[in-house]
Amino acid sequence: MRYLLLSLDAEEFDLPIEYGLDISVEKQHSITRLGLEKALQLLKGEGVSATLFTTALFAAKNRGIIKQARSEGHEIALHGYRHDHNYRGMNEEASRQLIRKGKAVLEGLANAKVIGFRAPRLMTPGFHILRECGIRYDSSLHPTLVPGRYNNLFRSRSVYSSRGIIEIPISTTPVIRLPFSWLWFRNLGVGYAEACTLLSLIDLDYV
Repeated sequence: MRYLLLSLDAEEFDLPIEYGLDISVEKQHSITRLGLEKALQLLKGEGVSATLFTTALFAAKNRGIIKQARSEGHEIALHGYRHDHNYRGMNEEASRQLIRKGKAVLEGLANAKVIGFRAPRLMTPGFHILRECGIRYDSSLHPTLVPGRYNNLFRSRSVYSSRGIIEIPISTTPVIRLPFSWLWFRNLGVGYAEACTLLSLIDLDYV
């Protein structure tokens, strides 16, 4: 049997700021909210459940859609307190406080334990910090090369456990490690997504 491990990120859409463009906080939230509304509608129509990694800030300002996602059977997981936080670059105590605070916000909205984490821009803190905050699994590892961000070409593509945390890597193809997630889907189209999916399933039973 083959499995689809589907996840979505909901955050302040702050990417334009990285390129020196102005975008209001309200616009950042409205863009993500609109996209999430469409995604939830599509998932509901197909009867598919997913994991929603959301920042605490987005969730707090968009409570209705987060509660809707939970009521429709989707898992709510933490994508950091704010999307502009770099958990790898900050000190450990600051990371702990922000993760615990964000986790509490989501648990209050979802009325369920939050056990999953994906770091903003995949800059994760140490696993010991996640473990101390009650996180059981992480999905911040992207085992490929993204110039200017990270080089994880030789990291595992398979699910593994380390220091009390289960790591669920973001999908890439074998050998040449082609990435396939939202940015590449959007820019390279359905054909690219389908090809990468088939390649990934050569040596794994999930994508």
